[in-house]
Amino acid sequence: MEFGIVFLITDIPVYLAFIFGGIALATAPAPALSIVNEYHTSGPVTKTLVPLAAIDDIIGVVVFFTVISIVNGMNGNSATSLFAIVGIILLPFVIGIFTGVCAGYLIRRLENNIKRLMLLLTFLCISAIGGLLIDRYVFHSFSLNYLLIGMVFSGTIANLIPEEKLTDLLKLYNPVLNLSLVMVIVNLGMPLDYRLIAGAGLFTASYIFQEWWERLAVHFWVEK
Repeated sequence: MEFGIVFLITDIPVYLAFIFGGIALATAPAPALSIVNEYHTSGPVTKTLVPLAAIDDIIGVVVFFTVISIVNGMNGNSATSLFAIVGIILLPFVIGIFTGVCAGYLIRRLENNIKRLMLLLTFLCISAIGGLLIDRYVFHSFSLNYLLIGMVFSGTIANLIPEEKLTDLLKLYNPVLNLSLVMVIVNLGMPLDYRLIAGAGLFTASYIFQEWWERLAVHFWVEK
């Protein structure tokens, strides 16, 4: 809604607001989950919030590609087919579940934690490579949601491995995860030109306000 108002004021085509809204719809699960971990919350809101963090990504993909397809059709460009949209949503689940089941079955049979970690990392790489191959030879572009592949992969393993083994495995995996997050954030931030953020003016302010409002709402409800 904020983008629609801003675009009306600045005389920019309003249909572009739907594209920006589709991009902003998928929020990163890290802020919400970090609040849950920090306060060690447990209750109906927390139990709803954690799975919603994953579902939110799916909804974002559906809305974004649907809006892109409609906008392209309105402007005379080729619209994204329904088959492609369904494939982009379902294929991450197929890849994540298949590799997760294979990894979970093999990890359960191992007793050495180092071997479990190596096996986990191997199948995590296999899931990413599977997504890359499908993107290259099926969609011919980076269309799949790799975050969703990883979430489904992790969720599948977490439900297949006994809790005690999973806890020991995560103790070894957490340093690898933290290092990976730092690398991703640095890689994303390096090409960013901060002068463009300041030059965007009203657009930057409206986006920051929207993000601030969402995080404030999450913090309030989880803390309660």
